[in-house]
Amino acid sequence: MSGKNRLPMPELIRLYQELGCTYVQSYIQSGNIVFQSESSIEILEEAIINAIREQFGYIIQVFVREVSFFKNIVANNPFSFEKLDFLYITILKCPISKDLFSAMQLNQ
Repeated sequence: MSGKNRLPMPELIRLYQELGCTYVQSYIQSGNIVFQSESSIEILEEAIINAIREQFGYIIQVFVREVSFFKNIVANNPFSFEKLDFLYITILKCPISKDLFSAMQLNQ
């Protein structure tokens, strides 16, 4: 959740539980939620977006990723963990265009 659409984490956790998610936990005050569900990613994303809009009045983007997605990031990390104290990653909803990627490279 961005700074402008603040939601108390206990209320956000409750929302996920009401949608049938289990083992729901929040990660700090980021709006990142870890949970288990039998529903498909597409159904979950739509249900979460609608529930947040209905209960809190916020129209936000939501994207759900499976554990395998994160395991793949760790397995394919090009940096040595031995030399890093921490590593930040940014996860986008969909791939960026080649033009935007090129523009970002020019701004380094």
